[in-house]
Amino acid sequence: MVRRHLLLTTACLLMTSLATPAATAQPQPPDCAIRSNDTVEKLLECVTVEETFDHLQTFQRIADANDGTRVSGTEGYDASVDYVVRRMVGAG
Repeated sequence: MVRRHLLLTTACLLMTSLATPAATAQPQPPDCAIRSNDTVEKLLECVTVEETFDHLQTFQRIADANDGTRVSGTEGYDASVDYVVRRMVGAG
């Protein structure tokens, strides 16, 4: 179970870094395409507070729609995984 939660958390971080940058006044790092040999530091440079908050809001909406939970083995968890997979596939 811990491995699944770690995987979901890692996927969320990657998804956030791969998401289309929001239109803000803050400059984005010049290259946020993630490659297999990139470091955690590069990943963290590409994650924005705004994008992370957007994902957190989506996860909360998923929980709200599933009896307030996203615990492993529940429909809320499955919906969360589906969300992450859709975002990652969409990001290529």
